[in-house]
Amino acid sequence: QDHQARAEDQYTQGVAALGEQMYGTMWYHMVNAVSIDPDLAKAEVGRDQAAEHLMSEHFAQARELEEGGYYEAALKEYQEIQAQDPNLEGLRTRIEHTRREVEANKLVNEAEMEGFKRHYVKARSLLEEALKKTASQQSAITDLLILVKERDLDDRYQQARILEFEHRVEDALAAYKEIDKEWPGFKDVRAVMSGLQST
Repeated sequence: QDHQARAEDQYTQGVAALGEQMYGTMWYHMVNAVSIDPDLAKAEVGRDQAAEHLMSEHFAQARELEEGGYYEAALKEYQEIQAQDPNLEGLRTRIEHTRREVEANKLVNEAEMEGFKRHYVKARSLLEEALKKTASQQSAITDLLILVKERDLDDRYQQARILEFEHRVEDALAAYKEIDKEWPGFKDVRAVMSGLQST
């Protein structure tokens, strides 16, 4: 009787917490009630109800992280949810999406490092790989690809100018042609080429 009274007290506190939508507190009291009196079926129902609400809140928080672009943090949250409820509806899709976005971010970071080293071919390759993985960062990665290509051609443009100043006209013209082939209309390449061809 004493156990039943204590279990009922915990159950009552759990119901009170439900009224205030304090699901963490509700779950705590319902678990205590079931621990004290395993035959208190209504406490089991309350425990499961609280757990479902907590899981739903956790999932919503993870979605907010994902939608905010915090993919690593979101993936960690999803994996924690998966450990508790692997069959939660929509969870596998969200995990797959965030995992691919995390992989894309790592490739972008590598590409940026290669870009700083002026390894533009490698940087572009990494960005193209990232572009294949991402669904949410297409625009940003495309902009980075354009930027890397522009820096690459700008370096090559400067090298062609040096060849021109050294009066290595044929080499300079060949370098400008390669630039124009990759980016028609880049800077004043066509005007320079026209001038070199007329000399």
